[in-house]
Amino acid sequence: MKHRESKLAFLFLSFFVFIVISCNNRKLSVPDYIQYVRSEENGLLNKLIKGGYIFSALYEPSEYVAIKELRNEKITKESYASTLPKFSDYIYFDFSIRPENTSQKILDPADSVSYDKKFNHFSFNFSKDIFLISKEDTLSCLLHQFISSNGVSPEYHFELLFEKPNSSFISRESLIFLYDDKTLNSGKVMIPILTKDIKNIPQLKI
Repeated sequence: MKHRESKLAFLFLSFFVFIVISCNNRKLSVPDYIQYVRSEENGLLNKLIKGGYIFSALYEPSEYVAIKELRNEKITKESYASTLPKFSDYIYFDFSIRPENTSQKILDPADSVSYDKKFNHFSFNFSKDIFLISKEDTLSCLLHQFISSNGVSPEYHFELLFEKPNSSFISRESLIFLYDDKTLNSGKVMIPILTKDIKNIPQLKI
């Protein structure tokens, strides 16, 4: 009886390992890869509501950033292979902020003093408010790009870049994306990110 139970346990474990390996070896086309990264159910997009705002942090793999760089041209194996190395040494996030109340404006031209203060901070000093934290280390944001909607949308995006540390940085169970808010009175916005979701990103097929 014990021998049979051991055999069943071994078969179950083997099947589980096979499933895990199969998932990690998946290859997705460019459209499917983009959809995978942007889908909240896959864990790369994480959100937090605080202080009347919805904060979203999207982890962007280097492969995804390379695709975005090539979005205005036909993506070939050659163009992708020559573009990817430019982005392989960094960690990227797309961070966005939008009000819960869609009639509210983060940047209100009617309040010129507040508008100028926020716009200048978003444009030039925002990277000083962003950190990526693991149990062993804290990364400061190196560069950011503020993408203004020019009033078309209540949501504002920030492209963020961190220097990629050694592989042990994402060996822990989770990371914390920290936005130390200086403009919206939301305080410290801490968004958890499970590293298993980063490790399980499918491969890209060109």
